[in-house]
Amino acid sequence: MITTTFPAIFLTLTLIISLFHLSSSQPPNLIQDICQQAALVPPTTFKDCVATLASKPGSRSADLKGLAQITLKSGIATAKEAQKYVEARLLAATLPRLARPALKSCASWLSAAAGSFGGALVELDEDVMSANYDSKIAGDDARSCRAALAAGRVSEPSLEVRVGYLVLYSNIADVITDRLMTSG
Repeated sequence: MITTTFPAIFLTLTLIISLFHLSSSQPPNLIQDICQQAALVPPTTFKDCVATLASKPGSRSADLKGLAQITLKSGIATAKEAQKYVEARLLAATLPRLARPALKSCASWLSAAAGSFGGALVELDEDVMSANYDSKIAGDDARSCRAALAAGRVSEPSLEVRVGYLVLYSNIADVITDRLMTSG
C-alpha cells in the first residue's frame, strides 16, 4: 500500500508546486491586457511593458487604479533620478561645448516630466481625463529631452535608458488612465 500511495502523493505535490510556480511567474491578466494595448504604440514592446510592470511591488495584485498609481510613481521617481544624473553631469568640467546647453534643456524637460507624472497622480482621484492628458505630456517631455540631447550631439547611454523608461511609463499610464475613463 505504501508503494502505491507514495507515487500518488509525490505526483500530487509535484503538480501543486508546478501550478504555484506557474501562477507566480506569469503576470496577471490585467498586466498582460494593458501591455498588449500599450505595445501598439512604438517604441513600447509587450515584453518590456510586462517585465517593467510585473517587477513593481504590488503590481501583481493591483487593480486598474493601483496599477496607475504604481506606474505614475515610477515615472516620477525615474524622471527625478534622471534629472539628478543630468545635474551631476553638468558639474563635470570636461563637457563638449554643445553638451552643456543640451543637458540643461534635457534637465528642464525631465523636471517637466516629473511634474506631469505628479499632476497625473493627483488627478487620478479628481479628473481622470486630465490624468490621461498629463501622462501623455510626460512622454512628450521625455521625447523633448531626447531631442535636446540629439541636437547637442550628446551620447549618454545611461540617460537614454532612463528617458526610454519615461516614454514606457507614459504609454502604460495612457492605456491605464484611458481604461479608467471608460470604466468609471
